Amino acid sequence: MRVAVLGLLAASLAPSAYAQSGSGAGLVGFRTPSGNIHCMLEQDVARNGGTPAVLRCDIRQISGAVPARPASCDLDWGQAFAVGQTASTGELLCAGDTVANDELPQLSYGSVWQHLGFTCTSEVAGLTCFNAKRHGFTLSRASRRVF
Repeated sequence: MRVAVLGLLAASLAPSAYAQSGSGAGLVGFRTPSGNIHCMLEQDVARNGGTPAVLRCDIRQISGAVPARPASCDLDWGQAFAVGQTASTGELLCAGDTVANDELPQLSYGSVWQHLGFTCTSEVAGLTCFNAKRHGFTLSRASRRVF
């Protein structure tokens, strides 16, 4: 269902906004040039009673400190981040899945990606993403921060 919904919305966006071949066809998102960070716009929740869209980014390799895993998290911790369209902060997720997909288009260093009020800027030093309220996260191999 998620792929079908994202595919319908992606068809109305510019071709560079989504992967056009392989398993990533129709998925709205991107990956950094290093391939270490992958992001996807999860829009299907917007069709569930009006819940706002969510931008999720997963980072494959990290170093440095990771916040303590909550007792309630039995899944992966420290590598998945999200911010909702109307959220007042970004968040670190307890996740058993990933949005990493090598078929997503590359967001070149120095480039900006914008969709549905979300903005992400790719730099050699890392990736910063935020919603229209300017709440979100900054990710790099060495550090991660939500704001």
